[in-house]
Amino acid sequence: MEGLKTLMVPRGLPNLAPLTLDMTLIYEAENRLFEVSLANPSNAAQLQGYFNNACNLTTKYLAWIEYEILNAKKHFDLAKATVILEKSIEEWNKIKSSGVKYNEDFREAMVSRDSDCQLRLDTLNALIASKSLLESKVKSFTRAYYTCQSVSSSRGNSAGSSRIGGNIGQTFDEPQANFMGSYDNVSVKDEE
Repeated sequence: MEGLKTLMVPRGLPNLAPLTLDMTLIYEAENRLFEVSLANPSNAAQLQGYFNNACNLTTKYLAWIEYEILNAKKHFDLAKATVILEKSIEEWNKIKSSGVKYNEDFREAMVSRDSDCQLRLDTLNALIASKSLLESKVKSFTRAYYTCQSVSSSRGNSAGSSRIGGNIGQTFDEPQANFMGSYDNVSVKDEE
């Protein structure tokens, strides 16, 4: 499909087709992150909702990838066990006369050289890298969401409003005592 942006993620179970994650919304949300700097009370709620949707999709993908990581770890451990319990013993029996000791270093070397273990470790590493990529996007969307929320919650607190807030230097409907002087030079009309 034209314009479709996908992330192909390997599966933790051997011999399954990779997951195809539609990244269109996520990439579009990344391209809109700059809009946070332009957020104002009138558009902040819309941006907040947009980044929330992108974050929700990304965390859903993270859950799927976490499941694949768990499967990949399990199958890597099974392949490693096969090498240690079967293949390394066969190999050691062939070369034990040369003085090689059957120890942890020998077993680890056998695991490192085994093509099935290498393939499963590559899958696990690719899944971990995919998870890291998506986690960084979640952090960006979360920051954007909360920034927009902050702008949105300041609605009505603009310089043009007659009552902004209670901070020093902000104006109120009525004069404040000791605010840039006293009431001495200010006339206040009583409304009846």
